[in-house]
Amino acid sequence: MTIRVFTFGESMGLVQGDEINAIDQLSSARISTGGSEANVAIGLSRLGLDSTWLSRVGNDGFGKRVVGDLRSEGVSVIANIDMESPTGLMVKTTPRAGVTAVDYYRKGSAASKLSMNDFADVNFSDYNLVHVTGITPALSAQNQATWLAVAKVAKAAGCLVSFDVNYRSKLWSKEKAASVFKDMLLLADIVIAGIDEAQLILDDDSEDPLALGRKIEDFGPSVVAIKCGADGAAVVSKGQTHRVKALSVSVVDTVGAGDAFSAGFIAKYLETKDSNAALNLANVVGGLACTHPGDWQGLPTAVEVSQFLSNDPVQR
Repeated sequence: MTIRVFTFGESMGLVQGDEINAIDQLSSARISTGGSEANVAIGLSRLGLDSTWLSRVGNDGFGKRVVGDLRSEGVSVIANIDMESPTGLMVKTTPRAGVTAVDYYRKGSAASKLSMNDFADVNFSDYNLVHVTGITPALSAQNQATWLAVAKVAKAAGCLVSFDVNYRSKLWSKEKAASVFKDMLLLADIVIAGIDEAQLILDDDSEDPLALGRKIEDFGPSVVAIKCGADGAAVVSKGQTHRVKALSVSVVDTVGAGDAFSAGFIAKYLETKDSNAALNLANVVGGLACTHPGDWQGLPTAVEVSQFLSNDPVQR
């Protein structure tokens, strides 16, 4: 049976410095694309699932690049073209070795104007799961309303809903975000959060991922995965718990690793309904994503995951 996942949100043009320098000192940069939900869609496609991504893009080169990159990765794209608003832009630099700086130019972007009209032709009963992140509601009040409405419609159609908290401090305050995130906790079946994000939602200073996971579980989700950085990850599901150690890899770039984690978790959970197995795969997929620069280019395929797990570095 084909597993189908639907997601929506902003994907942007990406200008990435190709040397260690702040933006005002850069001599050259590379052009790409990036955005959390689009990254997850690509990650799922590479793992063998049928993924669909919806958004709005501007009538510009970055919009064409976003659509082209996603389609080239096997993602089904529904992209309404906004003739008045531009595609958002992200600038990523490495001002010092081991430090990544990300700046956004997305206020008033095409994707900040998502409405339920953009979803008019979507039949949510065709999908097993709808994936959302906490970035979309931060872009505008209209997006916030649309974000919640889509989750409600998807639930009514029988879809599971996964929610990656993905708090972005440059987009809104902790207080506003926490209030909105709690609304989604009441709708989500699967919640994925970092320890700091769980603390933000719960207003809780605990460093215990299992304790934080249980408190989030009280809102209604049946599965809560907590990312612990160098300390690995943990999952709480219906009273059962599981922890994994972080993967030992040579880290090149951690941007996009959280999206890779989400893709791995969703893929395995939809296949098996086993939260422990889902955490194990998410840990591997997220770790492998750190070994490659770029938001999505390093997301592993199912073959690459299998090769890693078999400890065979030679591709034949």
